Amino acid sequence: MSRKMREDFCNEESFPAEVAAAAHNKYKTLPKKGKPQKLKEWTLLSTVIMRYRQQSKDDNNVNGENKKYHLRAVALGTGSKCIGKSKMSNTGDVLNDSHAEILARRSFVRFLYEELKRVYAGQPSDVFIKPSPSNDNRCSLRPGVTFHFFTSHTPCGDASIFPKSTRKEKTGSSDKRASPTGSLGSEFLKCADQSQKAEENDLNIENDNDSTEKDGNKVAALTNCQSSITEGCVNSCEYRNSNEITDVVSRKRKSGSPGMNKQQSEGSVDDENIGHVVKKARHSEDRSLKLKSASNDEAEDIYRTGAKCVPGGGQDLHAPATLYHTVGLLRTKPGRGDRTESLSCSDKMARWNVLGCQGALLSMLLAEPIYFASVTVGRSPFCKSAMGRALYMRLTSPDVSFPAPYHLHQPVFLQAPDQDFEASKAAVQREANLAAKSGTSNQNIVPSSAAIAWFDSSQTNGSDHDVTVSGRRQGITKTDVNKPKARSRVCSWSLFRCFHDLLDETDPELLPTALRIENRKQLTYANAKLLAVPYQLAWAQLRECVFDTWLQKPRSFLNFTVES
Repeated sequence: MSRKMREDFCNEESFPAEVAAAAHNKYKTLPKKGKPQKLKEWTLLSTVIMRYRQQSKDDNNVNGENKKYHLRAVALGTGSKCIGKSKMSNTGDVLNDSHAEILARRSFVRFLYEELKRVYAGQPSDVFIKPSPSNDNRCSLRPGVTFHFFTSHTPCGDASIFPKSTRKEKTGSSDKRASPTGSLGSEFLKCADQSQKAEENDLNIENDNDSTEKDGNKVAALTNCQSSITEGCVNSCEYRNSNEITDVVSRKRKSGSPGMNKQQSEGSVDDENIGHVVKKARHSEDRSLKLKSASNDEAEDIYRTGAKCVPGGGQDLHAPATLYHTVGLLRTKPGRGDRTESLSCSDKMARWNVLGCQGALLSMLLAEPIYFASVTVGRSPFCKSAMGRALYMRLTSPDVSFPAPYHLHQPVFLQAPDQDFEASKAAVQREANLAAKSGTSNQNIVPSSAAIAWFDSSQTNGSDHDVTVSGRRQGITKTDVNKPKARSRVCSWSLFRCFHDLLDETDPELLPTALRIENRKQLTYANAKLLAVPYQLAWAQLRECVFDTWLQKPRSFLNFTVES
């Protein structure tokens, strides 16, 4: 994304609010199926918004500089649940992670497949220009098209860890400096300033049913973080692109460390097949980010996340108040029963900022990865510096060099604090309290067990949406649980099917060279992804230099085919 394009939407003061409105309005148009029960349940919402200019009559004329930009929701997800390791499927037909952010991204991939089908079939597309032989028949986004990510709540994991308020703020003597984006809404939302204590409690960082530790006596540590990060959160909520912060966020561990289990070192697709082609980066000591202890003029407490530190890496130290968590670490999402294998939304979204959000398979059809130009958070506790740390700064390392066209992308972090998502925990709790004619939070509400995945589809006129519970289609009986009808349209098997359908419908001579292969349908999901060599090299570099304790799926979970 060019600097001019970035400035284009950054300078629009109403941009975050317009993104939030587009997301909320799309949710309202969806059928009732899968939505939380009124006054009883809540959920989270994430949406991918496309920003584009109105196309001219000439499909190839994309320079309409004088045309106004439009916003359009193209993919959406709701949900706050994950399944445990014991419920994972080795045929790719179950959704392991049903958090809203992840379902929105999966839905976006489905949307991209549909647009690519159109352009490879010679039909006009609002998203892509037709592939060029000079670019090995890969597609590029139309000039002026950008994608923006909205989430109704701060992503679980590292982005959710930041100070609540300071003693100075409570006494009214805080230095209230404006954030660099001014009225764009990225200023730190301080829950201590909420008018009702009940509403403040409702706005805790709770991204799933088990995601917030509620015992005030239980504390773990935000060790190893620069004091400048704390001050940035408390004062202006901006992250600083200083060498000092960059240095401490680079965390690499030696190969063969205790945190690398057998599945990670031997059973993973990438390590087994292409890890040897990546030059080993020089290793250094573990250096975790530190947030220094609160003093009289610093934060009294922090927002917390229920996401648990990945085994083998740094851990929370269970110390008081602001020393509750260790920041900058990889975390897995909590869940009922056995522990999940799903990395936190903060970790996955950070990965998108290097590898793109299109995934390995689609990367072979695109000239460059697709990065989200901005990330907007709705009305919830929010800190720009924590978002920057979690999704960008901790990926910086002087030792990493990604193969073209991959690079570390820096999205713009924004907030739309004035609009409530109608099914958010806070909004539902307030309505439940009013219905009970009570001003206190004594009306119990629970997270919805259902999750929605929707994408803009010309085949269904955008009217169809996918509803799942525990990773499978809602309403499936026990006798049908392992049948095709139980599959979500955005599970790994379904996305792999889309990949094959696109290739089957396209003349081989019009495909990129890497995809002109015989007996494609005999390829396993794992081996098909390995065809994306630049993508895999970039991913190997990211793991080697930054995310060295990332949990990788055993190969047995990736060895399915479309004929499975």
